[in-house]
Amino acid sequence: MIYNTKEVSRGFTLITAKTNKFKSETLNVHFLVPLEGSPYNEVLLPNVMSQGCSKYPTRRVLRKRLDRLFSSSVSVYLPTFGNYMSVCFSSSYLKNIYAYDGSDIAKGTSDVLWELMLKPLITDGGFSLEYTEREKKNKCDALLAAINNKDSYASNRCFQLMCEGEPVSFLYSTDTAPYENITPQSLYKSYLEMLSHCPVKMTYVGENTELAEELAYKLSESLGEQRREFCLTAERKIPEKIRYFEEKHSVKQARLVIGFRDDISTPDDIYIKAVFDELYGQSPVSKLFCNVREKLSLCYYCSSGRSHETGIMAVRTGIKAENKDRAYEEILRQLDLVKNGDFTEEELENAKRGFANQALSVFDSPDGIAASMFKSSLRGKMLTQKEENEKIMSVTKEQVAHAADGIAPDTVFFMYGDGEEEEDEG
Repeated sequence: MIYNTKEVSRGFTLITAKTNKFKSETLNVHFLVPLEGSPYNEVLLPNVMSQGCSKYPTRRVLRKRLDRLFSSSVSVYLPTFGNYMSVCFSSSYLKNIYAYDGSDIAKGTSDVLWELMLKPLITDGGFSLEYTEREKKNKCDALLAAINNKDSYASNRCFQLMCEGEPVSFLYSTDTAPYENITPQSLYKSYLEMLSHCPVKMTYVGENTELAEELAYKLSESLGEQRREFCLTAERKIPEKIRYFEEKHSVKQARLVIGFRDDISTPDDIYIKAVFDELYGQSPVSKLFCNVREKLSLCYYCSSGRSHETGIMAVRTGIKAENKDRAYEEILRQLDLVKNGDFTEEELENAKRGFANQALSVFDSPDGIAASMFKSSLRGKMLTQKEENEKIMSVTKEQVAHAADGIAPDTVFFMYGDGEEEEDEG
C-alpha cells in the first residue's frame, strides 16, 4: 500500500492509499465545520441531502441509479473530530474489472457523488421544504427520545455539565429549538458557506488514484480558494475542583459517570495513551472490568473511553445506588495504581495485543483505511500498518504510568431512581 498526501489548493488536501488488495474502492470528501458557533444547520445537512439531489430527486431514484452501478453506495454522514465535525460525502463501489458488462463503475459512482454534493435539490432559494421539515422533525424527535436510553443519557448529561461554555459542548446539546427554527433557505445559506470556506479533506483507497486526483482538482476549481486552514484549537482545561451532580429518574439501575481531563493527545503519545485506555478500562481484561466489576461486584458494567482530540475521558458504570461511593473510590484507586506502575508485564502485554488487534483491523477494508487516513491527516502524522504495530508493541510500563499521571477527575454525574424502570430499558 502506497500512501500519498497532496495539497490540491489552500485548505484542500487529497490523501490516497494505492492498493490492489480489495475488490472495492472508497472515495470520501470531508468538509470540516468548526463547532464554535454552534452549526445546527450543518448537522441537518446530511439528513436532508441524503434524500436526493437535482438529478436524482428522491431516494428511490437515487437508489435505482446506484443499483445499476452494481449496488454502489453514496451517502452523507457526520463524523466528529475534536472541535470540528465533518459533513462527509462518501462513496464505495466495485472495481471496474468486476463489471461483466464493461461499465465504468468508478466514473459512474463519482458522478453520482458529484451530483449529490454540488447539485442539491433547490426550490425557492432553499432546500426542499418537504425534506427539510421531515428531517427537522426526525432530529427533534431523536433529541427528545434520548432520555429513554438511560446509559447514553447519563454520559451525555455528564459531558453537557462538564463542557459547558466550550465549543465541544455543542455535541451534547439536546435543545430542539435551534432545529425547529431552521428554514430551507437558512439551510441552503449554510451549505453555500460550507462549500466556500470550510477546509476539505478528500480520501481515496484503491488503484485508480488518477481518478481521485482528477476529481480533486475539478472540485477545488469549482469550490474556489477562499477556505480557511484547519486548526485544532482545543486546549486542556485543568479542573479547579471536582464537581458533583445528581438527578433522579424512573430507573432501577443507577448510573455513575466520571468525566476526566487529560492533555490533548499528540501523534507521538497517542499510542501510549491508547494502550493505557486498554489497560485501564476498555477491554475485558482491564483494571476496571476485572476489579470493579468482577472481583468486587460493585457494578453491572464499568468501562472507560476518551477523545484524544479534546483530552476528555469518561468512566461509565451501571450500579446499585448504595454502591455509589465504593464504586467511585475504587475507580479512582485503580487509576492511582496505574499511575504508580502497579500493574504486571502480563497485563501490559495483554493491553498492547488487544489494542494492536483493534487498531490493525482497520486495514481489513477500504472504509476502515479511509477513516484511519482521515484521522491521521488531521493529527498530522500517518503511519503504515507495520509502523503502527511497532509503535503499539514498543510502549513501556513507564510510559503508560506517565500517561496516566496527567489524568484528573473533573465532573461526576450520578443518576439514581425510585425503582421504576422505563419500559424500553427491560
